[in-house]
Amino acid sequence: MPHKRRRHKRPGPASAHGAADLARLTEETSYQTLLAAFPIIFFTTDVNGVILLSEGRGLDALGLHPGQLIGVSVFDVYGHLPDGLAALRAALDGNPATSVDHVAGRTLETRLTPLRDGDGLIAGVAGMSLDVTTRIETEQRLLHVNRLYAVLSRVGEMVVRINDRQHLFETVCRIAFEQGGFRLAWIGLVDDETRLVHPVAASGAATAYLQHINISARNEPAGNGPTGRAIREGQPVICNDIEADVQTLPWRAHTTQHMLRSSAAFPLLVHGHVIGALNLYAGVTNFFDAQEIALSERVASVLSFALEKLEEEQRRRQAEQIRQLDVERQDALLRLAEMNTANEREIVDYALEEAVRLTRSRIGYLHFIHEDQVSLQLFTWSRGVREECYAEETTHYPLEQAGVWVDCVRLRQPVFHNDYQNLPNRRGYPDGHIHLLRHLSVPLIDGDRVVAVTGVGNKTDPYDDTDARQLLLFMNGMWSMLQRKRAEAALRESDMRYRRITEHALDIIYRYRFYPTAGFEYVSPSVTGITGYSPEDHYADPALGFKLVHPADREKLEQLAHNDASYAIPLELRWVRRDGSELWVEQRNVPVYDADGRLIAIEGIARDITERKLAEEALRTERALLETRVGERTRELQQERDRTRAILEALGEAVMVVDLNDQVQYVNPAATALTGIALEALPVSWNQWLQRQTDAYEALARMRMAVRAGHTWNDSLVLVRGDGIAYDADMNAAPLFSPDHPGQPIGFVSVHHDITTMKVAERMKDQFVSNVSHELRSPTSLITMLAGSFEMLYPRLDDERRLEVIGDIRKHARDLSDLIGGVLEISRIDGGRVATDRQALDLALLAQEEVEALAPAAQRKRLALTIHAPGNVPVFGQAGQLRQVIRNLLTNAIKYTPEQGSIRCIATILTVDAGRLLPPGDAWPGCARLPEGSWAALCIRDSGIGIDPADLPHIFERFYRARTQTDIPGTGLGLSIAWELVRLHGGHLDVHSTPGTGSAFAFYLPIAREVPQ
Repeated sequence: MPHKRRRHKRPGPASAHGAADLARLTEETSYQTLLAAFPIIFFTTDVNGVILLSEGRGLDALGLHPGQLIGVSVFDVYGHLPDGLAALRAALDGNPATSVDHVAGRTLETRLTPLRDGDGLIAGVAGMSLDVTTRIETEQRLLHVNRLYAVLSRVGEMVVRINDRQHLFETVCRIAFEQGGFRLAWIGLVDDETRLVHPVAASGAATAYLQHINISARNEPAGNGPTGRAIREGQPVICNDIEADVQTLPWRAHTTQHMLRSSAAFPLLVHGHVIGALNLYAGVTNFFDAQEIALSERVASVLSFALEKLEEEQRRRQAEQIRQLDVERQDALLRLAEMNTANEREIVDYALEEAVRLTRSRIGYLHFIHEDQVSLQLFTWSRGVREECYAEETTHYPLEQAGVWVDCVRLRQPVFHNDYQNLPNRRGYPDGHIHLLRHLSVPLIDGDRVVAVTGVGNKTDPYDDTDARQLLLFMNGMWSMLQRKRAEAALRESDMRYRRITEHALDIIYRYRFYPTAGFEYVSPSVTGITGYSPEDHYADPALGFKLVHPADREKLEQLAHNDASYAIPLELRWVRRDGSELWVEQRNVPVYDADGRLIAIEGIARDITERKLAEEALRTERALLETRVGERTRELQQERDRTRAILEALGEAVMVVDLNDQVQYVNPAATALTGIALEALPVSWNQWLQRQTDAYEALARMRMAVRAGHTWNDSLVLVRGDGIAYDADMNAAPLFSPDHPGQPIGFVSVHHDITTMKVAERMKDQFVSNVSHELRSPTSLITMLAGSFEMLYPRLDDERRLEVIGDIRKHARDLSDLIGGVLEISRIDGGRVATDRQALDLALLAQEEVEALAPAAQRKRLALTIHAPGNVPVFGQAGQLRQVIRNLLTNAIKYTPEQGSIRCIATILTVDAGRLLPPGDAWPGCARLPEGSWAALCIRDSGIGIDPADLPHIFERFYRARTQTDIPGTGLGLSIAWELVRLHGGHLDVHSTPGTGSAFAFYLPIAREVPQ
């Protein structure tokens, strides 16, 4: 049976007995709850080691259960534990002892203290056993996590310094093995075509393991291990028991041989693409916990970041090479464009030699494809081919009979042959042909037709996409130039045909020349009917086209000559006819440039759009009016919305808007703070919030039904906040109606007002009134009873007895007066009616004066009342209030200290510094909780009856009387008043007490220089 703790009974009326029983029951419940919360057992033995008492939750894993041990010898329980047996013997010899033993895979820590009787002889042992397995495992885990942080830090240093990818891989693996404590660390890269994973770097005691395994990233047995899945899924994959995981069966024999028990694979991503994985192995199971995984994932992330930077640097170098080649290509194209007088053969020969140079090749060729797309014709070889090739030249080839060098035509894309001699489908070439080592060919495509094939060969390095790009761009530029020359000839041929068409057009078609002399080259006859001016008038006056434009629009026309981009935009201008009337014209102009890029002419079409413009103007006027009205209404709505939002966001009440689909559409900041629903997360289901309200669920469901029926609703409920804490709420709800169908609800608005503070205040007020009524009733009843007895028995009492009764009445009257005074003081403090004037004071001097004033009371009990104040203790405060605090503490010390005891008052300046040890807590209670700095401190220490530890948490509560004080007069308000006054001065009051030894009350105030003036 658990040990029954004895309680002191407090005399008083029946109601007092009920309160005391309730307090004892509450204390016993708290005590048992505390014992049941931890894996711990307390026990006491007699001098022979027989267990007399056992309490606590017990240590089930070790077979130690409270209650079952009573009457058992402690040596039978702990005798088989080496450290435990030695500790028991030491404790029974009078020496406190501690033992640590390992039992059934758990770690047991036992602390033993000898118990002595009144004569100081050993009466038994008090012991406590605690299961500390979890604490030790946590400490060991912390050590390993620190090693992982070291790995992360070291890897971070290395990625900044290392510029070679392979060196980076090897360094990361070595750091993971040497500093991370892994048995094996390796990095594998996946082949994008075969999806096989190849180890590229490894370090550890089990690197030989990698020589015997095959790993894939496909969804197959060889790809379902941690490495393959991490690469395939792009997520870390953890296996904390390799032998028990069926997915690791293909590698089971080798992992067992190399003592690999746990593994983790982390994908390596470069610009979002998984290229491989970092793999870590441990020699124990269940090695990778959440923190281990998070830190290892950060190592993989740092490595991925470094790989991205290395790839970006490589791309930068490649881009620089491409930029240089682009510059050279542009220069070559510029020179090609300057070959105005060259024929087609000269242009192609020059372009082919430049293509060979730009691709760093030795040879090149160009074949044109016939329009039938069936055969091709050799047009030219580069100079290098002509110098070295002696084979008979064939100028025509059917495409289907040509070899691999025309694969680019069949595939319509560049084709690389970087190992030409070993191509499996190569047909060979005739005797005397130049020897090919490497070959690149590209098709020239015009529209959807391949017009030519050009190729280069025998570059020193392999051909790549850069070479294909340069060759394709340059030869396309050459083809464009050929096309332009062919087009110019075709243009001349079609010029007459064009003129015949324009003669019959309704719009004005024109060509205006800028070079070599300005003027109209052509104006269609329709200009006469539109403007009244004939084509001949335009030919005669080069400026007539400008003069036709309305003066207000001429600036638009002038800008056309200075901005090439404006040619792509139709130009709308007002023209003035010969008769002076105005018309609107839409011009579409096309610039004409010569081979040098110089603007030499403008070709265009002008269309009369006067009727359209008049219609547009009318429409624009109507639209402007409509936009004005819409804008005004929009501003009104915007202002109304802003006002409503400002009101909602400023409200202290929580506001929620919910639609009929139970989706929360809006919450104001107060609602977010109260319910945990963020505005950014909307919409969310109302049911998610509703289901948390266990006690109020049915009431809220009725509320929802009411507002859906179009009714308002109000009630006070206990709801649950977003953080899980319950609060009192006054809740109102009102339906929202459809603007299109009045009376039809589309949702509702709920307003929550947190009234927890008001409810707590009401409960505190009720408790306070109850306490005051109870405390006032006792002395009033006693005075009434004594006065009545005195009146009835007065004739039969002698003078001595009469004086005793009068003394009792006066005593209870003083108690009643003290109680009323204390209640009034508490009322003033709660109402903020205490004096707030502050002045510089010497706390030591105030204490000295109070000690002197109370010295007679101490002398009557033969108490040694002394004060120690080595110097001035400056504070800022209200003298009367601080005197009251000191007086209450000294009065209590005198009251609860037996005769011939001692009371010492100490006033000093106490410095709190985190860099050095503070005074012991029993010397200056509560000093460890003070912020750093200097504090005015006063401590009153007595050798009185002390306070039970169970009473200490409540000692400053109003009307609370400790059980050791029930037979000593008091109101239970003195300490609570002292605590409130110290708090009002920005200070702190605390206590340390040992039953039968004494108590120490200390309070701390900011020193004067720290208090604002």
